[in-house]
Amino acid sequence: MPMPWSTFHAAAFPERMRAAEASRSFVWRVNRYVGIRVAYLFFLAGFSANLLSLFRVPVAIVGFALFATLPDADSPLLPVLGLLLFMLQVHLDFADGAIARAQQKASEFGTVIDGLGNNASRFATFLLLGLFANNPWFLWGSVFAGYILTGFETETGNRLTPPGPLGRTVYRLAVSVIIVNIALPSALLGAGLLGADMELVGRLGTLFYGAVAIGWLVRCLREPPHTD
Repeated sequence: MPMPWSTFHAAAFPERMRAAEASRSFVWRVNRYVGIRVAYLFFLAGFSANLLSLFRVPVAIVGFALFATLPDADSPLLPVLGLLLFMLQVHLDFADGAIARAQQKASEFGTVIDGLGNNASRFATFLLLGLFANNPWFLWGSVFAGYILTGFETETGNRLTPPGPLGRTVYRLAVSVIIVNIALPSALLGAGLLGADMELVGRLGTLFYGAVAIGWLVRCLREPPHTD
């Protein structure tokens, strides 16, 4: 007999988590709500938490490939499907942890591959900006920004003194999964459907995230990460 929904929900989203997340943003709570229900569907299909985390990587790759057709698409169908896959990927980010808690199989390896899924999806969005810019220098700039903001920043972020409240808020919003994988692709899709100059949009986006990445490197040089 499969685990009943009520039992799964109680284990995947225990009371202590509900209390801790009560003050979270509305968007966060909506994603948690949807993510747990998506988790139960994958749980019934036989997915483990680690398998679902690994599944997020090809979801991000396919979403990237579909969304990359936006500048030349005759129909919005493929870019819209790409956006939906990016959104699904975010819900899967909430889902794999829910399955791990329900199965009581949380592990360090699971944490590592969960981070891999996050990084793959965010890097795909940064690379889209470089592709839309239609210039090799901007493409390499997007690769640089993607590497710094999905790899290097992940390794150093918890070992640096937090910046001031305003800087911390702006930075966290700019690189958050919700912004990078839902809000930004949605804005890009809207701009493309409205006939905006996607080369200009891509270049401005790449310059912005390139500046954020350089700012992070400068901060690391001024304050080397501590290890204690």
